[in-house]
Amino acid sequence: MKTILNKYLNKSISILFGVFIFLFWGVLHPEYLNYHEQNQLFLFSWDYFVQRVVLPGGLADWIGEFLVQFYYYAWTGALVLALLFVALQRTILYQLPDRKTLVPQLTSLFPVALLLWHMGDKEVLLSYTVSLLLATSVAGLMKGCRKWVLDILILPVMYWLAGPMAWVYLVLRAFSANKWKVYILLAAYLLSLQYACIYILPQIPVGEVMLGINYYRVPCVWHLLQFVIPVVIVVLPFVFRIKRKNIALPVIALAAVALGFVDDAKHYDKDMCETLKLDMLVRQSRWDDVIQRAEDYQVKNAVSSCYVNLSLAMRRQLAERMFSFYQSGESALILPSVRDNISNIGSAEAFFRLGMVNSCLRYFSDLQESILNRRKSGRFTQRIAECHIVNGKYAVAQKQIDLLKQTLFYRSWALEAEKYLGKEAMINAHAEWGRMRRFHFKQEYLFSYPDIEKMIGQLFADNTANKMALDYFMGGMLLKGDMQGFMNYLRFVESYGGYTVMPMGYQDAITYIKSQGEAYGTAYGNYAQRMMAANQNQ
Repeated sequence: MKTILNKYLNKSISILFGVFIFLFWGVLHPEYLNYHEQNQLFLFSWDYFVQRVVLPGGLADWIGEFLVQFYYYAWTGALVLALLFVALQRTILYQLPDRKTLVPQLTSLFPVALLLWHMGDKEVLLSYTVSLLLATSVAGLMKGCRKWVLDILILPVMYWLAGPMAWVYLVLRAFSANKWKVYILLAAYLLSLQYACIYILPQIPVGEVMLGINYYRVPCVWHLLQFVIPVVIVVLPFVFRIKRKNIALPVIALAAVALGFVDDAKHYDKDMCETLKLDMLVRQSRWDDVIQRAEDYQVKNAVSSCYVNLSLAMRRQLAERMFSFYQSGESALILPSVRDNISNIGSAEAFFRLGMVNSCLRYFSDLQESILNRRKSGRFTQRIAECHIVNGKYAVAQKQIDLLKQTLFYRSWALEAEKYLGKEAMINAHAEWGRMRRFHFKQEYLFSYPDIEKMIGQLFADNTANKMALDYFMGGMLLKGDMQGFMNYLRFVESYGGYTVMPMGYQDAITYIKSQGEAYGTAYGNYAQRMMAANQNQ
């Protein structure tokens, strides 16, 4: 009876853990999945495979990117992670004695829980998890083998496939074989292999060769948890073999948790998660959901303001409700160029829908080049291809489309887009591309961010049907405090805005302007007072 209970308990813990991981990523934090997916472009090509596997840990990197492409849909990404986490938990459990009893089963969850915390840093790549799984899986397969000579052959292969996680394999093998003198020599052997790679791959920083290539998106950056998790995995089998394991296990747990918080207590930071959620919703064109989330809680930064204002504009609510939400300042509609892989997405998407094709192309190209581990982005590549199609640069668009045709989830879009190349009538009739061509500048201009409102004003002047340009133009003047300009151009709102009555947001601003700043309590007045106070403090 006890054996049967342990058997079902063994399975049920892993199943419940898998369900928890699925719900954690799929329901609580799908924004992480979206972020990782849009910062890589996995290609089904031999050249792409070779580029990955020629480096130490390259197979783990390739497998990680292969799996991350399934993050395109939140539920498939969550399922992938649930299976990976459960597989890692089971391979760790396999290394522990008496693994069919309750204590080892619960203990095997601990390193994986640390991994879950570590992945709260959005730059931790899945190749790190895959490398751990490869090392523990091969160690499990070799557990009953006493022929240490085989490790001489396995170690270089393991290092090339999983990177420095080969050390996890080596230490686990030492515990299971119980031949420490032999494995000390094998440790020197593995270390010599790493040093050899330093000379074989002089273009790769020494730290990455020794500590892991593509475990983290930012090159030459390492966090304490990256090392704590493997150490905990290899120490647990040893702890279960000592007499005082009931004391050692809590001590190790407390120490590891403390080191995790020392490493970074801001994993799953609320504001960061909310910003990533807004980006995900904008990508999916879920404008109402963006507005609803901002009504409940809005991050007080310019990136959030850009996402919310774009969503308001897409629902024609910008003039009505703009100052009911947090506005960061003059850049709340469109940010100046920021060299990272997230800040300018809202601005680039605004350019795309305004019809400022070249500005959209510039921003998305910069975003693509700002992915610090030198990957491409499927989302950005698609937008870049669309901009080239609208501009009639079909040969350049073809290059982007050819890349997307080698993917799983962008292939159907690429094949459809390819049909439009060179077909002017089809492009002009397209719902988005045709609108962008109609809203495009009639003359060429040099981009100047300080004059962004004037450029948007000219965009509206070229085509008065571009009501989003009118909303952005008027909103930009209010953000800058150009009250005279706002009053002068109200006639265009009356003539071309399509409103039966003046929007409440503009009425609010008019009240504040006419009172010469004395109408306290109005939404625009609150914004103006806050900006004046901020300028005085500078």
